[in-house]
Amino acid sequence: MILCAAIILVAWFSTSWIGPQSGREAFLIGMLWVVLTVAFELLAGHYAFGNSWEKLIADYNLFRGRIWLLVFVATLLAPLWAFWQKHAA
Repeated sequence: MILCAAIILVAWFSTSWIGPQSGREAFLIGMLWVVLTVAFELLAGHYAFGNSWEKLIADYNLFRGRIWLLVFVATLLAPLWAFWQKHAA
């Protein structure tokens, strides 16, 4: 949960710098962040740290209490939320 809060904070400060012009662009930024995060996690986990693909994929299993997917949801939606907050006023 702390990491999710940190991601939201980063999105809050970085959306002004990145400058999305619409909610769609902010959502696409979130999608890019998720793709880059998953790619890094899987590739580094496998090639740099030697974990098997099965072990890496098992970390995403919600039915086994793995809540790491919440980080991806926060990463996906944080730029859109920050955009809405800044443009609602």
